[in-house]
Amino acid sequence: MTFVGRLQCPRCGSAFRVGLSVPRRPTPADEFEVLCPINASRFRFRAIGGPAESWAAVVAELEEVAALPAGVAVAAAVGKRPGRTRRWTGRPPRAAAAGEPGRSAGGGLPRVTPVRDRSELVAATAQPRAFLFLWVNWAVHARNSRAVVEEVVASWQAEHPDQPVPCFVADVSDQCGELWDALAEWLTAEGRPAGQLMMSGAGPLIWVRSGHVVLHVPAPLQHGPAKLVAASRSAFAPDAVPGAAADPAARRDSRVDCP
Repeated sequence: MTFVGRLQCPRCGSAFRVGLSVPRRPTPADEFEVLCPINASRFRFRAIGGPAESWAAVVAELEEVAALPAGVAVAAAVGKRPGRTRRWTGRPPRAAAAGEPGRSAGGGLPRVTPVRDRSELVAATAQPRAFLFLWVNWAVHARNSRAVVEEVVASWQAEHPDQPVPCFVADVSDQCGELWDALAEWLTAEGRPAGQLMMSGAGPLIWVRSGHVVLHVPAPLQHGPAKLVAASRSAFAPDAVPGAAADPAARRDSRVDCP
């Protein structure tokens, strides 16, 4: 079940939308944790207040939705995370067949390189051109976006065999650690909404050129492969500059993220 509500950060007082993906309707006993997209601090909250509620953060206007919209901060249940805990390494399961998640229609995935710590992130973002995909193992939206990203990367490699662009995958499922901190610092320095990208669970795709973000899309699934392939051509064009939206459609759909 998927829910969206309004939450106020007890530390900075900012209000933002929060999303929950849970197996059942939340109760007053259920406790969640989220990262404030404004100050990047993590705090706990409850989706429903009890009769003698003393918690500073309780979701308001909670409503069930068909799918999490882009731009919401995705919370995780304290003590567990929905879904599998296996990290995605870019290699499909042995039993996966063509057309299933984890395998492209061509029968195999584009080659990807996992980013596991600060030094690997620095090396990845220093590439002249690179795709960077932010993966989590607890959101179905990330799995759906993964299939779109695979097709985008495969299309680029097929169209530009003489200009290969590496694809890197950063697993941010744990929402903490060395890689998490390094990503937050880099994205913030690039003027990008680190909290939204790293907490959304939607599988953001980032186009990188020599240490800088040229373009990012929070939810690739909302755009589809065709638009993102066109965005890649513009993002990786010789005259592309950091901060320039590569695709007009992407700019409309992600107003905040594609200036």
